[in-house]
Amino acid sequence: MRNIKWILTTFIILAILIYFPTNGQAKKYKYMTILTGGTGGVYYPLGGGMAEVLTKAKIANVTAESTGASVENCNLVGRKRAEMGLAMAGACYDAYNGLGKFKKRGKLPILAMFAAYPSPMHILVLAKSSIHRISDLKGKKVSVGAFGSGTENMAKNMLYTLGITYKDIKPAFLSFSETAMSLRDGVVDAGFMAVAIPASAVLDLGSTRKIRFVPLSQDEINKVTSKFKYYSSVVIPKGAYKGIGGLTENTPAVGVQNILICQKDLPADLVYKIVKTLFANKKKLIEVHQIAKQMTPENAIKVPIPMHPGAIKYFKEIGALK
Repeated sequence: MRNIKWILTTFIILAILIYFPTNGQAKKYKYMTILTGGTGGVYYPLGGGMAEVLTKAKIANVTAESTGASVENCNLVGRKRAEMGLAMAGACYDAYNGLGKFKKRGKLPILAMFAAYPSPMHILVLAKSSIHRISDLKGKKVSVGAFGSGTENMAKNMLYTLGITYKDIKPAFLSFSETAMSLRDGVVDAGFMAVAIPASAVLDLGSTRKIRFVPLSQDEINKVTSKFKYYSSVVIPKGAYKGIGGLTENTPAVGVQNILICQKDLPADLVYKIVKTLFANKKKLIEVHQIAKQMTPENAIKVPIPMHPGAIKYFKEIGALK
């Protein structure tokens, strides 16, 4: 009887060691997911390109999934529903520190892999609109981005800092493509889009309607960037949307980095391979979307939360980090 118990105990211990190895690096990730965003933004095609590159490199069978973007992606990666995701710096910062929309859930176990590119906040109106400055938004119906997205989080931060609450406007929670269609049809008066240049939703809208941006004053930009350190002063250049009526001047704006995040406990060697593979295949990513040109080592390390050890190893290896 004792021999049988000993054999069973030994068998159970061996099974645990085989299926649940003590060395986290030994765990095999055959299937992985990159969370992206709506189809009208940059996350969707860029994340799809990243998934294709990683799959072809045999890192794992990686799929890209369309989501509500930043806030949702931080939540899902933090809850281990996905391995990686793209998210704006503000949402990453709040998720890591348990602030804002993440206050109830608490700090999420996520880390940064790298900053992919910066996005300026586009504040769009039709050319004929009476809205010429942020204060003119009061009393108007305004798309602040999909509910729970990085755009919505950033729009709310900006508006509240500049003395405008959701009670002062009629907020609509729309994706980029929905915002463009609603502006075109006069359903909303203005729309926020924190998205890289050139944004397909802006291009689509500009092909059927004369549009323009609502600029921010330097004082307004300073107020926002002073309060939120992960935002910066940027300019949407007049040549960014050539051929679109109404977009003929440089537009002062607030920008934010877009971060590829991952689960905190992903193996360091796996994250190292992922980051190295993505940067080695930058040309292929540029073919998917021109924004990948901004995926430089210098920009990559501008992250609002701690970087994963595997990513740190890569950026030290190429001299971007000391």
